[in-house]
Amino acid sequence: MGLLKFLGRGSAFNSKEGNTSAFLKKDDYLLLIDCGEDIFDRVIKAKFLEGVDKVNVLITHLHPDHVGSLGTLIFYCFYIMKIKVNIFYEDVKALEQLLSLQGADKSQYNLDCCSKIIGLDKVGVEFIEAFKTEHVPNFKSFGYKLNMIDGKKIIYFGDTNDLPSNVVDMLKLDNNIEVYIDTCLADYPNSAHLSMKKLCEKAPHEIRGNIYCMHYDSESLIEEIRLNGFNIVENII
Repeated sequence: MGLLKFLGRGSAFNSKEGNTSAFLKKDDYLLLIDCGEDIFDRVIKAKFLEGVDKVNVLITHLHPDHVGSLGTLIFYCFYIMKIKVNIFYEDVKALEQLLSLQGADKSQYNLDCCSKIIGLDKVGVEFIEAFKTEHVPNFKSFGYKLNMIDGKKIIYFGDTNDLPSNVVDMLKLDNNIEVYIDTCLADYPNSAHLSMKKLCEKAPHEIRGNIYCMHYDSESLIEEIRLNGFNIVENII
């Protein structure tokens, strides 16, 4: 089982599995990655915020299945829990404009780039680095490298259509890295997502045990992931 747990593991149209959203949580501290359209609903149904007084959210990009209920989470934390959500995204201005259009005032949350994150040792994170991912043309999308206190590393892609060769090389040299990557069964030219076929071409068998596929577009993809030696992620609800 990987270091990250998931509230949802589906693609935008896979409502059964929920929008992909990973997290690290310990005691009163939560680090959430993305907050898509149905994630707030899952948070409430799972009583996920009970006992939490520090909510941090990393955002990979601004598609609705990744930020669709972020505004609602901000409002709930501000008005009901009496705390401000700490949000981190590399294009601060763009996310601020989106939240403003949803009626969220800057006084109701904290927003900065990931280089300003502090105090993540509670969930075992030493520091976080952002990197750009290839998703759709003319649209900013980011992944995150989480360097853990115990020396392990998490590379979280969010949405991407490629597994870069430098990440493959890193996995060959370091068995303490877990890669979480957007994977789909559909395979066609100029896809916004990484197909299972392309992933198999990019990832040699010896590193597949360190790769966790997510953002599933179909039920049959899960069996393909297992058959090809990669890991699946499990929803907690």
